[in-house]
Amino acid sequence: GTSVTLVEVAERVLPAEEPDVSAVVAAALAADGVELHTGVRLERVEPRDGGIVAVAAGLELSAERVLVAAGRRPNSEGLGLEEVGIRTDAAGHIVVDDRLATSVRPVRAVGDVTGRSAFTHAADEMGRLAVGNALRKGVRGRFRAEAVPVTIFTDPEVARVGLTEAEAATRGGRVAELPLAEMDRAITDGRTEGFIRLVAGPRRLTRNLFGGRVLGATIVAPRAGEMIAEVVLALRAGTFTGRLAQAVHAYPTWSYGIQKAAGQFFGEVEGRRARRAGGR
Repeated sequence: GTSVTLVEVAERVLPAEEPDVSAVVAAALAADGVELHTGVRLERVEPRDGGIVAVAAGLELSAERVLVAAGRRPNSEGLGLEEVGIRTDAAGHIVVDDRLATSVRPVRAVGDVTGRSAFTHAADEMGRLAVGNALRKGVRGRFRAEAVPVTIFTDPEVARVGLTEAEAATRGGRVAELPLAEMDRAITDGRTEGFIRLVAGPRRLTRNLFGGRVLGATIVAPRAGEMIAEVVLALRAGTFTGRLAQAVHAYPTWSYGIQKAAGQFFGEVEGRRARRAGGR
């Protein structure tokens, strides 16, 4: 096999995700033999004795290959955008409104260059909306970044859509959580690291009746990328959380965990109930 060392400048891996998500992924990487160095800035990389040495905070890490993942920048320079009046932000992203129109309204921009949801599936959604809005036919409307899932293809996978628990805490949200260690499919497959977390909040008139409205979810599981789609649909449609609990899921599938977690908004399910967001 190959020995892998990960140097991360942030204090934890996946710093954009919730801390317990980072903890699960860090533990999985460590279990696979990855050597983790978090909160460490890489200072330099230099050739030495036919190999490569990476120097970081007093550490000298020997390697055969170095992969640098330091983010992306939009390649919007030299396109003549200023000459025609198309605005860009300080980072070079093309500024668009929710209908993907630039400051020169007939011109639309989609994808990573907008600085919104830098994912292939997000760019696909933007493209269809931009064309529909421009031609005033077909798929039209506003781009809703909150309804676009984020999937990180680690092992286990991380998938998230909508609000996190921390964000929901200021909106009267409630949270239902199911550790994979209490899910039969995960136990059968021997993959009990991770969890399913559903976030719901009150509707304007009916409040928390029927479980309230689906606001988001975070899933850490081997099939999280597939499991999140059901929650994306519920979020996009403004569905009562109760619909997730009512829908019959085949047993024992990974998605059955969604139904089991949603049931917590209506009562105790195997010792677990939904709780106030932020109130662990």
